[in-house]
Amino acid sequence: MDLNATQAALRAGYSQKTAGSQGQRLLKNVEIAAAIKKRTDARIKRTDITADFVLTELMKIAAANLTDFITIGKRNRISIIPTQDIPADKLAALSGIKKGKNGELEIKTHDKLRALEMLMKHLGLFDKPDGNDENALAEFLKATTPSPEDIEALYEEE
Repeated sequence: MDLNATQAALRAGYSQKTAGSQGQRLLKNVEIAAAIKKRTDARIKRTDITADFVLTELMKIAAANLTDFITIGKRNRISIIPTQDIPADKLAALSGIKKGKNGELEIKTHDKLRALEMLMKHLGLFDKPDGNDENALAEFLKATTPSPEDIEALYEEE
């Protein structure tokens, strides 16, 4: 079950030309909606994925900062923190570590801004009553960004 109405319509035999509109029409059918809900509920129970789990994972991505993975020492020397020394909740923000062409390590994280956006939508921060969504974003980013003092501490001697 991929939750794509157009693809489901194609698999059910509808033509490429009409699959999009037929898929949307079929989603409004009470029996089909009930069957989808039943299968979705079974998948949630089987996989034990809850809204709380998803929000927790998004928070791990949103709360991670570069300083969770590297230190900057004397003469701006950058050192990667060994993965065994990084807390598990911070490791969840990593999407990959690989060796570059010259043997240097490259650290890639999941998209923090996308995680923040998804959390803000969940919390209704894009729907401020005064319509001032830009201030909501600024407030949220300010709350989740390290202070200048935290950043300055990175440059102190090791």
